[in-house]
Amino acid sequence: MKTLALITILSVFSMSLTSMAQANSKESYYTNQMANYATIIGRATACGSDPTKELKKVGVWMDQWFDELNLSQKMRATYLNIFMEGTKHHLLQQKSGNSPDTCKSVQKAFRSL
Repeated sequence: MKTLALITILSVFSMSLTSMAQANSKESYYTNQMANYATIIGRATACGSDPTKELKKVGVWMDQWFDELNLSQKMRATYLNIFMEGTKHHLLQQKSGNSPDTCKSVQKAFRSL
């Protein structure tokens, strides 16, 4: 009987770890995408694009994955701050000529959002 209980506990524990790993994998995927969007939007803004429409789309997308991962309000605020700081960083990098991308290539990537 004790062996069966131990097997059950280990199975539940294993399933929990698997679920956590999948959630972390999803969170990593989403944060990588978020960083990509911050890069493109920041650089494109420095190149003269109006990011209003794209920022709204990214905001809706972020709300969706925040909900999917059941993130706390504190984590949501943290991710939004990271996104905006990343966007600002890439805008300043593009403006100062410290970006590896030309405005032409940035605009092309921006139009694909």
